[in-house]
Amino acid sequence: MSSGSWSNHGAGRSLNTGSTTLVEELHSPRFTVAIVCTLPLEYDALAAILHSRPQILPHADDRFIYTTGVFAGREVVIACPGDYGPRDAALAVQLLEQKYGKMKLIILLGICAGTPRPPEKEKPIYLGDVIISTAMLAYAHGAPMFFRGLELREVFPEKAQGKLRQVLHLLATEYFSEDLAEQSRQKLRELSSTKARYRLLREDEDLFFDPSYHHIHRSHCPAKICDVPTTGICKSAQETSCQELQCDTTYLARRRPPYEKTPLGIHSGVFASADMVMRDAQVRDELARTHKVLAFDMEAAGVWDLSPHVVVIKGVSDYGDSHKTKQWQDIAAAHAACTANVFIETFFPTGADEY
Repeated sequence: MSSGSWSNHGAGRSLNTGSTTLVEELHSPRFTVAIVCTLPLEYDALAAILHSRPQILPHADDRFIYTTGVFAGREVVIACPGDYGPRDAALAVQLLEQKYGKMKLIILLGICAGTPRPPEKEKPIYLGDVIISTAMLAYAHGAPMFFRGLELREVFPEKAQGKLRQVLHLLATEYFSEDLAEQSRQKLRELSSTKARYRLLREDEDLFFDPSYHHIHRSHCPAKICDVPTTGICKSAQETSCQELQCDTTYLARRRPPYEKTPLGIHSGVFASADMVMRDAQVRDELARTHKVLAFDMEAAGVWDLSPHVVVIKGVSDYGDSHKTKQWQDIAAAHAACTANVFIETFFPTGADEY
């Protein structure tokens, strides 16, 4: 053989190929990076920027089906559990690592709710922005979300560990944060030029209402409960747009100058995670004030403790209030996928698996 020669060593054998042997290669893990997304639209956004077509991995009688593709120059394993929430996401990661070995990086990718006016931060958060986790706060819903408040366990954020902590420290610098944001926006521009579903919406579609102003029927509610504000908001109102409900636009806050002057941004901070969708602006703001929370999701609490190599990268699709809509979900998911791509290329490039 011109590339090396076989030699026997007891019961094993190796092919000398310079600095590595075939035995070493056979024992090298196929995957070192895993990506977890729970919604089909999140998977679509990821698939749209893969450098290869997604392939289903052999699964036999496995509980979950995993897929793979080339992302940021490396082959990654992708988990897309059948349901959202902490339980399925956690189980999918546990079984993934049992089958493919411990991952060096696990990215929880997709969409989240954002805190529009974070305390102690100079920059507000807008729809379409991306939040990268530096810590995760698990909290429990102990009371109905609307109007009655929320009972919380006293908990404190768990910070990122190991190399991720150092990476996120770098990401807090002006140089790396701006560089990552600009590269991510460029990838999103390229994607949106070929796929209309990922084109940026107008700034007048970025609606942020005063936290005290709720999304309810004010003249007539088909479920006959929304006319009494202490009872909560019925599902009929949740599924009706602000325009149809005639939400009073005088309660809207002006969000930003034209997008050309304030492009989509990337923020690093605390994720709050629970098993219920955040739809209460006053609870949102209280958690933001007391624990510096920037974003809310339903999966991070299940995955975070499984590995010291977990980072959450999610795009803001709503403000975690009763006016929540799905209008920005595709754009938020696409911006998150582009950000994850640049994040890996910058901090975990191909060939740098000793982390």
